[in-house]
Amino acid sequence: MSNVTEAEIRKRYATDFPFYASRNLWLRPKRKLHNSDPGVGADPKKRGLVRLRMNRAQLYLHERAEQQARETGKVRLIVLKARQEGISTYVAGRFYWKETFRFGKRVFILSHEQDATDNLFQMVKRYHDNCHELLRPSTSRSNAKELAFDKLDCDYRLATAKTKDIGRSQTIHYFHWSEVAFSPNAVDHQEGVLQAVPDEPGTEVIMESTANGWDPVFYPMWQDAMEGKGEYRPVFIPWFWMEEYSKPAPDRFQPDADEKTLMQVNDLTLNQIFWRRNKIDSDFKGDKSRFMREYPSDPEEAFQVTGTESFFSPLLVKLARKAKNVTRSKTLVVGVDPAVSEQGDRTAILFRWGKVAPRIDYYRGMDEVAIARLVADIIEEHKPVRVFIDSIGIGSGVCAMLKDWGYEKVVVRVNSASSPRGAIKANKQKKTNDTGPKSEFKNKRAQMFHDARQWLIDQPNQLPDDDEFAADMVALSYKYNFNNQLQIESKDDLKRRIKGVRSPDGCDAFTLTFAEPVRIPKPDVRSRSDKYINDFAKKQRSRAGFMGA
Repeated sequence: MSNVTEAEIRKRYATDFPFYASRNLWLRPKRKLHNSDPGVGADPKKRGLVRLRMNRAQLYLHERAEQQARETGKVRLIVLKARQEGISTYVAGRFYWKETFRFGKRVFILSHEQDATDNLFQMVKRYHDNCHELLRPSTSRSNAKELAFDKLDCDYRLATAKTKDIGRSQTIHYFHWSEVAFSPNAVDHQEGVLQAVPDEPGTEVIMESTANGWDPVFYPMWQDAMEGKGEYRPVFIPWFWMEEYSKPAPDRFQPDADEKTLMQVNDLTLNQIFWRRNKIDSDFKGDKSRFMREYPSDPEEAFQVTGTESFFSPLLVKLARKAKNVTRSKTLVVGVDPAVSEQGDRTAILFRWGKVAPRIDYYRGMDEVAIARLVADIIEEHKPVRVFIDSIGIGSGVCAMLKDWGYEKVVVRVNSASSPRGAIKANKQKKTNDTGPKSEFKNKRAQMFHDARQWLIDQPNQLPDDDEFAADMVALSYKYNFNNQLQIESKDDLKRRIKGVRSPDGCDAFTLTFAEPVRIPKPDVRSRSDKYINDFAKKQRSRAGFMGA
């Protein structure tokens, strides 16, 4: 006989959600049930239902929520997911569980469309109707959009995002916003109902969605969470975590080059790749970009805009992020994209040794002098052969200071709007009066991007394993102008196209390292120690004079 008391059992039900859910929450499964399936109800009223046994995606989200609750006393999560992973099922169950063991709480669920709202409410009603009688709270109201628990003074409400002012005047303790990126009036709800959750311990907000390009609310909030801004923490859940997203591959099936890369990067099976290809061909008519939005492998895939192709392949970026043991050259080049804080951008500095670019640093809140001092310190410590600096805007002042301090042999000004390398020379060789295009590139920036992409295509290579940098790399699109010249989307055009988008500073720092060919310098005939001492003293005197030290 067990010595466990009823109080101990109730305490575990109240504190252990996976335990509670696996015994008390009933739902309709995706597939037809068999009597031998685990969790199938023997009670006639539960036929066709199954207990909620949490999958990998649900368990991961639960762990992240509980971790944040322990660390901060509240939950603020933004969840980027693939379709049909059971995230809404988990959040609806979590909030029902939370509310039925507490007094005076209010749950509010906001969905993007009426059908989704109806389905969610039916799910919650099913949880409630099939809850064990000792755990099911007394109900005073139960209608199409609300459950009210009179003895607990709690209620559970759902609404559709089509109404702008919904939930604005309420106090909400547990808020679930479903499919944020597809919600009409999302900006109004961000400023309204989202603000109805008090900044108090014990409150929870879980915002989840598949991606919808660079929408005005979900995408900027995801970016901020990835950068550690604010209190929301990002949670990404890829499609291949779902066991059912697999299909037996026939013997004749052969993955293509991209699929082999996916298998390598994500450790996928042949059956998962076959399911993916079958899904793309049957449900998405061969459109891979649409599939990746609905079933992403990583956030970069998710936020690709259908019909807008990123210049750098997200798959190649991910492969380079995961690369290990790539041989680096002895020649270090550094790319610097300076920015001041008033512009909302970041100063990005990238280090590259041949085929290895393992490091990207971002800095905020720096002025020209601080950026110049930082670059000078990098030169003294790491001895790069070249430091390429974007000289448009504040970069011009940074370059001028570094020149005054004696670093003119290392620092290279890069005007990305200037003519591409070799364009004028090629025109002279023609010896004609032709006024047409002098290069296949619109400007030097396009040439740098082209050379950087070729570097990325020629495997193996290594990029920083950094989510912020990866997002920067796949942000910019491109086109060919009427002269058939490659033209890269400008930062200003990107910001006009996508409201609230972050400037892809890390990408620019990377491409700057391809501004000019770099060769290993010949050794100086003077004593290395004498040369270092003399040059270092000269630079330090110059810097000290400039800074007033």
